Amino acid sequence: MTNLTFSDVPRRWAVCFQNECPMKEECLRWRAGQVAPERVQALMCVTPNTRRGDKCPRLVPAKPVRLAWGMTRLFKRVPWYMVQALREEIIPIFGSRRQFYRYRLGRWAISPKKQEQVAAVFRRFGFEEEPQFDVTKEGLGFV
Repeated sequence: MTNLTFSDVPRRWAVCFQNECPMKEECLRWRAGQVAPERVQALMCVTPNTRRGDKCPRLVPAKPVRLAWGMTRLFKRVPWYMVQALREEIIPIFGSRRQFYRYRLGRWAISPKKQEQVAAVFRRFGFEEEPQFDVTKEGLGFV
């Protein structure tokens, strides 16, 4: 895994300080909590009662994932008469029309889950090729 710094951690992202957790070494939330500098006095965090034994619903694997930014070329290979219907199926994946356009312009990283949901919509419309995002690269799974 790449070296994690506190500047990598998004604002308002819950971190974890449960040093007794058996899953801490594989959890990005715990690692993010460990790199918090002394000047930071308050953070949003996962509460201790979240974990039940060896299971934690808030665990985020501390391994690189494929992130994407921008969808300005997403509809380039789509016939014009299908673009509107396809777009209307994709917008709800991102929450709202406004958020869709923020993702489209590359302001926010597109998670692997959202990338797969977009690909599933394209497959339902009969496209076998994977959707083309503007930029893809490996990063940490904060999204």
